[in-house]
Amino acid sequence: MNNDRLKKWALISEIIGGIAVVVSLVFLILEIKHNTRESKLNTQAIEISVYNDLISNIMSINENIIEEGDFAEIVVKANSGEELSETEALRYGSQLMNLLRHGDVAYFQYKKDAIDADRLLSIIAIIRAKFKTNHSKEIWIGVKDGEAFDREYLNYLDNYFKEDAIKDPSIFLKKRKKNPKE
Repeated sequence: MNNDRLKKWALISEIIGGIAVVVSLVFLILEIKHNTRESKLNTQAIEISVYNDLISNIMSINENIIEEGDFAEIVVKANSGEELSETEALRYGSQLMNLLRHGDVAYFQYKKDAIDADRLLSIIAIIRAKFKTNHSKEIWIGVKDGEAFDREYLNYLDNYFKEDAIKDPSIFLKKRKKNPKE
């Protein structure tokens, strides 16, 4: 009888142990789901933060045009193809270099999966819009073969500029006139 009783308790113990294993597995599955959800939310928060930083940067670049009235005039002159003085060309060129740096940061973040392709393209669209003047063309020609930016980024951007030139060859064919005052 002791043997039967012992077998009965062993069977009950096995059943309880099996139930404990199943409960542990269910708990583990729920914990993994929770952690996965938390990980996705953290990734989204990082993406949002990175994109907000990019937008903040572009807004800072644009503030130059808004806050400094004479700089807005420089941009209008450059966009209309008028000749810029040496000082104006330096200021305008600095803004374009800041814009290129902004794109470089966005491209880096894209490569690191911090932003998606659509976000990168929205930044590149801003750069493409600004690099259609004679002044910006000259800056691009000087920058594209230099070492100030990531080579992969420059090649990426250059492909878009070539695409723009195919659509409007005058963008990259016009020669800048010399200012008679210089």
